[in-house]
This record gives sequence, C-alpha cells and structure tokens, in this order.
Amino acid sequence: MANTDHVNDLRVATTGSMKVVEAVSRAASLAGIKIVYILLKFPLIYSTSTGSCSQKSSEEWSTSESSSDYLPSSIPSSDSGKSVFSSAREKNVLRDSMLELMKRDTMLFLGVPQNMFFVVERLAARLPSRYAYLEVMITLRKLKLMESHKLLGYYFGFGKGKISKIFRETLPTISECFKELIYTPERQNIALNLPMAFRYEYFDTTDVVDAFEIQVQKPSNAKFQMLTFSAYKVCNTVKYIVNITADGFITFVSKGYGGRISDVALCQASGYLDTLRPGGKLLADRGFKHLDMVLTTHGVTLVRPPSIKNKEPMSNKECSDTKKIAALRIHVERAIGRLRCFAFIAPHSTVPVPMIPLLDMAVIVACGLTNLAPLLIRV
Repeated sequence: MANTDHVNDLRVATTGSMKVVEAVSRAASLAGIKIVYILLKFPLIYSTSTGSCSQKSSEEWSTSESSSDYLPSSIPSSDSGKSVFSSAREKNVLRDSMLELMKRDTMLFLGVPQNMFFVVERLAARLPSRYAYLEVMITLRKLKLMESHKLLGYYFGFGKGKISKIFRETLPTISECFKELIYTPERQNIALNLPMAFRYEYFDTTDVVDAFEIQVQKPSNAKFQMLTFSAYKVCNTVKYIVNITADGFITFVSKGYGGRISDVALCQASGYLDTLRPGGKLLADRGFKHLDMVLTTHGVTLVRPPSIKNKEPMSNKECSDTKKIAALRIHVERAIGRLRCFAFIAPHSTVPVPMIPLLDMAVIVACGLTNLAPLLIRV
C-alpha cells in the first residue's frame, strides 16, 4: 500500500512538473513574439526628418496601440502569405529608415564607396521605373549581402516574388553601365601609377592575371554536372579569368565557364588574349605555363615562377625568382579578395541553378565597384 501511494505521488509530481514546463514554454514564446513585434514597431518612433528618436509616454502608447496588438493572434504567421505590417504607414517608415541606414554606410550594405554614392543616383536615372532609386538599392544590397528575397521584402515592403523580379530586371541595366568602368588604361598611365615594388626588375609589367571560381548548386542534368565540376575545388563551380594592372585596376573579366575548363583553355575561349598589347609582360602563376607559346605570337612575355623538373631541387636563383614573382602576383589575389566581399559571388555562395545566368552580370558589377574603390597598392 505504501508503495502504491509513493507511485501515485510520483505520478502527480511528474504531471505537475510537465504543466510548469508547458506554462514556461508558452510564456517564453509569447514574450518572444512580443519582442519581435515591438522591434517591428520601433521605426514608428524614429523621426526620419530630424534623425533622432523620440520617446512616447505611457498615455501615447495606450492610445496608439491596444493590448490586443501584442497578442499572437494579431500577428500573421510567416506561412500565411500575409504582410507582417498592420498598416501602409509602418511599411513606409521601415523602408525609409532602412534606406537612410544604407546611405550612412554604403560600403557595408551596397559595396559602394561613400564618396561614390552619386553613382547610385546616376544608375537610377537610367532606369524607366518610377521606383528606380529603390530598385537599384535593392539590387546592390542583394549582390553585397546575398539576403533572401523574403527578408528583403520585409525591409522594403514587397513580396519575395516582387523582389526577385526587381533583381532580375534591374541587374542587366546596372551591369551594362558598369562595363564602362572596366577598360585598359593607356600604357603611359600604367607606367605613371606603377607601384615601387615593380619598378626595379618588372618595370615593364602591364598585366597580372589569375582565375577564380564560384560554387553553384549541383545541376540535375548529368552533362552540366560534368561541365561544372571542378577537380580543384571538388564541387560544381563557374570559372572566370580576371586581369589587373600593376596597381590593382581591373581591366578584363571573362564570361563564366564550367569549372572543368583549364586556365589556358579559358584564356583562349574568352578572348582574353586579344586584349593584350604587344611589348608587355604578363605575370601569372604556374597554372598558365602552357600559355607561353601562345603569348609569343601576340608579342607578350609571360613571367611566372619556375617549374620543378624531375623532382630536382630548385637553384638559389630559381628560389629567389619564385619569391619575387609571388610577392608581386599576390596583388591580383587581393583584387579577387575585394570581389569576394560581394556575398553573391563569394567562393562558397552556392548560387542556385536558376540564378546562374545572372552570375556574369553580377561579376561585372562587382568589378566595376571595385574599380571605384581606393587604389589597391600605394604608388
């Protein structure tokens, strides 16, 4: 009998504990929803005209929002397809606050240097849309931060379908404009801006070349899987060739090719060799060693680290040359590193298959914005 009473007491205690846990969980979820809703309401007390925050009294809060506004039933779920905003005013205030925040740190949100923000306004002037300025801001932010369409829709008061349409329709126009920022300067200008590190032994260097790859989702088509698989990255990628001057100015970027292609074949297929001018020197790594004979016909000298032959140790001169060339060629890696700051074309961004056709335009925009940034190397 005593054992039975002990078991009953234990069952009652366990049931009571479960009820307490459920109550705490329910309170936590309600508190979480309330906090999220308060954060969404916060822009209402931010004055966009004065740039300052104003406090509301308890009477103002009680008259502006009722207690039912904070109940979970008044907040649509993310799966319902409804807007999280209860009025158009909330949507517009959050959008204006977000645009103001982006203007304060254009490099962080857009990849545009602060002193070059006027370029965004020039781009908006070329678009026929009524909301051209907003569409340019959304597109550049998508390239820089790779945020989901749903999140961008919350920030700017659109549905995710509308954000996707804006991105696909605005990016081609922006890329056409930024093509004008990717060009080959005159040889005299290259010589005037030649960094000190090049002026002793490599004063006639005009170009530094390298390749970079962007991971994409694995295509369902077996042929495309084969063409995009990179043995170097061990994943499906799209590959590009980028060329810079000695001071880091991007002069050429190729179209994207499947990651299977070699560096030499990419140089030949992309038309890169036709952009080289006779009489210059081209710095490259060992992956471009088979390009030497092709460059000779174009009147260009290939400068690359010496190759190891028959596993023999390199001589002192070969070791010295390798260090010198590697120290100079690292600047093209730094230029590519600037491109990688755009999350849309980051090494492991895993671009969805439907967005792969947009990669070429995204790379062009990133290269154009990189050329607007301060010099990569001090002269």
